[in-house]
Amino acid sequence: MPHPFSPRPHPVPRPARGGLARATLMLITLGAVAAASETAPSRPWAISGTVEAGMLAARGADRLDPNASDARIRSSDAPRDAHAGATPLLLFNLQVRNQGPVQYFARTPTDSYGLAVGATFPAPPGRVEAEVCFALPQEVWQDPYRTDSERERTQRTSYGAGLALREIGGSPVALTYQLRVVSVEEDRSGERHPALRRDGQRHELGAETDRSFGPLRLTPRIAYAIGEHSGEAASYDAVHAQLQAGTRRRHYALTLSGQLEARWYRARHPVFDQRREDLQSSLSLLLTWMAPFGIERTYLNLLGGASWRTATIDFYDSHSYFTGLTIGRAF
Repeated sequence: MPHPFSPRPHPVPRPARGGLARATLMLITLGAVAAASETAPSRPWAISGTVEAGMLAARGADRLDPNASDARIRSSDAPRDAHAGATPLLLFNLQVRNQGPVQYFARTPTDSYGLAVGATFPAPPGRVEAEVCFALPQEVWQDPYRTDSERERTQRTSYGAGLALREIGGSPVALTYQLRVVSVEEDRSGERHPALRRDGQRHELGAETDRSFGPLRLTPRIAYAIGEHSGEAASYDAVHAQLQAGTRRRHYALTLSGQLEARWYRARHPVFDQRREDLQSSLSLLLTWMAPFGIERTYLNLLGGASWRTATIDFYDSHSYFTGLTIGRAF
């Protein structure tokens, strides 16, 4: 039977609320993608993949999180309120397999909850993967820096595209490019301080590979990103490093993932009068149990981890701890 463990790497998780989603989705993907046979299907076309559902529980502290209890803050340096919550998960990764050179897919993006659709096809010197994606709207504060009154929420929308060249020269090396376009519906902080306008784009160029050492598979990745936003103080340059280690024995697979990203913002922050620098990190562990209780083509994922953000401006410091359980079906 195809087993739902695939060490295919995915890009940069972001700590904090939205970043927790990306770290979690990336980690689950490692245990959820069905390893389909490389032989051509006997029918003209066939659909294979995985669908899974579950729950993610998280606890942390983040002044930027609109789901936290501190809708009103006395000052920008007031202590962060702890918050906790649970999020239902519904994830999928589907491939339309045919006898032609072009293969199609639809899946949950690894950086947000939404939909990504695309295709893969051979192209010297490897195989090209192209996709477009759309994220579900996410709640954010209209003005995160507003004090002594209730902060109000608004919607942040995102869409984008991705391009990758994989199996370069028959090797496991891949080069990736990712574009995300972000828009904040009511950006009150950007209206007060134009240097903080959040509408913009993120461009990311990365390189990744994987190597096996006996039962252990290592998947390193490095990337450089540019955040081009309407506000100069919201724009940044970033360097990201990621390492995943996975192993499998019989019906169990274990994956450990560590990630680190440094960001340098381009202008002084108009509220705090200093230049912002962030160091974001996360550590995650995923245990996959394949064919639990003898149920073929089914798997359970148990995951847990933490993410942190440390900044030169204390207002942006955050941490989050999460655990989750999902059950999936491969077909």
